[in-house]
Amino acid sequence: HDHFFGIEHLVLDWAAYKKLGSNAFSFNSLESGIKVEFQPDHKHSVLLKSVDDASQALKVSNVNHFDFSDDEGGNSVVLELGGDVDDYTITFDGQTLDVEWRGSGTKSFKGIDKVVYQSNGLGQNAQLLDIQLDVDGHFDLGTELVEGGTSNLIRAGSIITQTNSWSNVGEFKAKELSLENISSDIAQVSAVFANGESVLDSLPVDQSIDVTATFRVNDDAIGRILSTSGDDGAGYALSTKGWVSWDTRDISDLHVEHLVTFQGDLTLDGYVNDNDVQFLADALSTGTYSSQADANFDGVINVMDFEIIERDSSLSTAARGKTFSGVFPDGNPDSNDVDFLFVQGANTWDSTAFTERMGITTADLIDQGLILPSGSDESPSLGGTSDFDSSLLNDSLVNHWEQVFPTNTF
Repeated sequence: HDHFFGIEHLVLDWAAYKKLGSNAFSFNSLESGIKVEFQPDHKHSVLLKSVDDASQALKVSNVNHFDFSDDEGGNSVVLELGGDVDDYTITFDGQTLDVEWRGSGTKSFKGIDKVVYQSNGLGQNAQLLDIQLDVDGHFDLGTELVEGGTSNLIRAGSIITQTNSWSNVGEFKAKELSLENISSDIAQVSAVFANGESVLDSLPVDQSIDVTATFRVNDDAIGRILSTSGDDGAGYALSTKGWVSWDTRDISDLHVEHLVTFQGDLTLDGYVNDNDVQFLADALSTGTYSSQADANFDGVINVMDFEIIERDSSLSTAARGKTFSGVFPDGNPDSNDVDFLFVQGANTWDSTAFTERMGITTADLIDQGLILPSGSDESPSLGGTSDFDSSLLNDSLVNHWEQVFPTNTF
């Protein structure tokens, strides 16, 4: 046997075919980028190459048979066909790719990821790998309520995480997975794999990986709808080196719409008033942390949260009830207009605090089938629906409630 080292590109022309016949060639290279090129004539060639940053042994068992199916690294094996594809006879049974050029003999390849060829003078790609990833569950970005359940409404400035599991249900290992964040004018998105990174080396068949997406709702999104579908939606794209990608905005199970309210709207009724003051006071009295009562999203509940209510109360008052006119332009929505606040696909919410303030009774919602009768006597809102008590602003809310809860932090 003759041994050669450092070979990166091997070319076998027609004369070499005749001379070598069925002699066996073995390539054991720790260097990525080895190329094996067959040139039947000066116009046509079959180029097999592996291009990757990772080191991987590439083995060629026979001049006519190439097997890359045992690849355990991140290599992507590309077969480039010179000339026009019409000059070739190509068959693929899901595992083996057989290529014959003008009756000159069949070359068999396994583990080919992609074929690059010419058709009518134009370069074309053919994806061979049947890489299929499925995602479980759905998106639900709603606000968890103190009294149980969730509301569809989300507060401006909220930071919401959503974790879904992606499973490889295809026939081949997915290699070099990456995540692309897709933010919108309503929310900024950051997605990572379970390893805390936006890239993953590989995902074998029948295995899964969690992806956690963090949605940060913009401060100026009040009165608008956060959507996770369509060109204007927020989400992320998962791609593999096999030139396959999945955009969450195109997956119906991950589509959801949420109405954005004021950051200080703790009761999620669309207004910032004494109801929210009382809600926060009650939370401080119980001594139990609730994300719904955490007005400034700092992870604790204390008198500093009253600053957000004080700030947003003036915004709510200035809006004069027109905060959500972009969503409900007529100003007097009925139960048909607010159904998305209660049911979307597999998601259900209790948004009665908001709809009651909009003049829609719980009985109407029950008749519409949007909520169960058992919830007709309950409301997630704490306190009444009176206008904001301006007397509390004679001194700042923080100073006022520091006298009541001087040291409370939960």
